[in-house]
Amino acid sequence: WERKGCYEESRSRVLQLLAIRNDQDLTNEKCRSECDSRGLSVSGTKDGTSCYCGHPNDLVCAKTTRARDGCQSKCSGDQDERCGSTRALSVYQKPADKRK
Repeated sequence: WERKGCYEESRSRVLQLLAIRNDQDLTNEKCRSECDSRGLSVSGTKDGTSCYCGHPNDLVCAKTTRARDGCQSKCSGDQDERCGSTRALSVYQKPADKRK
């Protein structure tokens, strides 16, 4: 998985599926794993305790990308890691499988 950046949420959600809510042990890895288990290739952590999942097309529709400093909430499961903020998601995307 690769970090895509910090995506601001203004009027609508960047990623629609709330996969984990109010988790006191959340990390970006845990969120990525949850999204992967659901067959989704984009994950986003928000406010330190929530995980959202989606598709690459969701990022195309996102209007605003913040600089890294926009995602300042510490992950509840790892205080050295950042998991979004109140109005922004720390977004990761699974690379596409290039084998055909």
